[in-house]
Amino acid sequence: MKKKQIIFFFLDTLIVAIAFLAAAILKPATRRFYIPTYIDKVFIFLILWIGISLLGNKYKIPKEKEFSSIVSNLFRNNFVILGLISFILFAFKSYQYSRLIVFGTLFITFFLEFLLSMIFYFHNKLTKESDLAEEIDYKAKELKIDEKFKPEKISFENYTELEDETESAFYALKRSFLEDYPKLFEWLDNNLPLKSIPASKTISVNTKTFYNIKIYEKNSLDFFMNLHKVNDFNRINQFFIQVNDNLKQNGIFIGVAITNKEIYRKFINKYKPFLGHFFYLFYFIFYRIMPKLKGFKEIYFALTKGKNRALSKAEVLGRLYFCGFQVYKVTEINGLLHFIAIKKTEPKKDKNPSYGPLFKMKRVGKDGKMIYVYKFRTMHPYSEYLQHYLIEHNGYDEKGKIKNDFRVTTWGKFLRKYWLDELPQLLNLFRGDLSLVGVRPVSERFLKEYPEDIRKRRLKYKPGCIPPYVAYKMQNVEDYIKSEIIYLNEKEKHPIWTDIKIFFMAIYNILTNKIRSK
Repeated sequence: MKKKQIIFFFLDTLIVAIAFLAAAILKPATRRFYIPTYIDKVFIFLILWIGISLLGNKYKIPKEKEFSSIVSNLFRNNFVILGLISFILFAFKSYQYSRLIVFGTLFITFFLEFLLSMIFYFHNKLTKESDLAEEIDYKAKELKIDEKFKPEKISFENYTELEDETESAFYALKRSFLEDYPKLFEWLDNNLPLKSIPASKTISVNTKTFYNIKIYEKNSLDFFMNLHKVNDFNRINQFFIQVNDNLKQNGIFIGVAITNKEIYRKFINKYKPFLGHFFYLFYFIFYRIMPKLKGFKEIYFALTKGKNRALSKAEVLGRLYFCGFQVYKVTEINGLLHFIAIKKTEPKKDKNPSYGPLFKMKRVGKDGKMIYVYKFRTMHPYSEYLQHYLIEHNGYDEKGKIKNDFRVTTWGKFLRKYWLDELPQLLNLFRGDLSLVGVRPVSERFLKEYPEDIRKRRLKYKPGCIPPYVAYKMQNVEDYIKSEIIYLNEKEKHPIWTDIKIFFMAIYNILTNKIRSK
């Protein structure tokens, strides 16, 4: 048996066990009677199931890998098993066994196998999708940049064109592959001084493993281009960190990825809204959730080799910042996200970048003490590393939120709408970091926008789970400060009564949808 067939074999064994437990739970007194009574019969059933599946080549992957051939093979084997089990039950008059458990196990197993087959089919379908990275025959060359970028603001104004134009990166890149992709080449030429960069130090590869770029010396490159999709990298951060290690300070990194948004669009266009949403759900579960679940992670990588990872735009750019890059330019061409990133720092030392449902934010507490405020995740992974990038490019809206914040997920918008993302702040309340009512917990950066006298006054108190602007319905940036001035003036005179009043006013506004978290 091949490696994938062995994996399917063990997965099928697990599926049968899960199906039996699911069917047994439907019966009363499950723990006391049904599970102990049926455990030996399940073992016999499992032997029959696996035996017939092996004889019927159910675990053999059809060469054409068409959905109809995969499902027909599954149906054929499972109906044989269903017929055999039914014959044994009625031929030997084994009426004492619960038909709900026996046939429930059969049908639940079949249903789970069908879902697994569907996921396998769409994985292969996506792998075959033609894209820019697979169509171009990349060649490795070398490029050297004479002048360094400014540390804060990136500028190429001081670059001068080379005397011999044929030795520039512009002509080297155009000759090698970009002449067939004018939009991409035009974008790079408009944003990088290609005619001023010598072609003698250009690196351009098509690879998904960091071992292929580990051959270059540390801090030896100024320009690195890899247009193989980031989604296919087995270890994305490890790859980015290796690129960071190879590049000199202010070196350029160009890459490409396909985002969840584009994958979703493809499903909707191909299968129409109803089926498109259904298939995209399975895609998201398999390619986004499974790689992060203990026990399933190994299965996922064994089946996919790390290909077609589900990634959002925020996660791709956030990982770049985490790995020491500054994003210079981003664009979408032919459904693919292209980025130009500049090496600025060493990779971050955070061992656990945010991924789970609970997220903690660094905020200024009482007396200037730094605290971590908990919230339910409403943003894509690695979004916290993009805050300065978005503030610099988009700024704040009238509510003090970052404009056009693509980091917020669809379910995050729902949680924010009904303030459900704020519930974990009760943990901070129990720990004593926050009070029930108080000034808004803000970051050091945002605190600097307050007048100095207000900063000093608000630091005398603990921040609150319910800030004043919720009660006063004042969500503009300027209104945040005004609401807190009103609150602080009243609290200094009537501390207890002010908090009680703010609490009930805020709860009323939230319940009547007069103010929202978003």
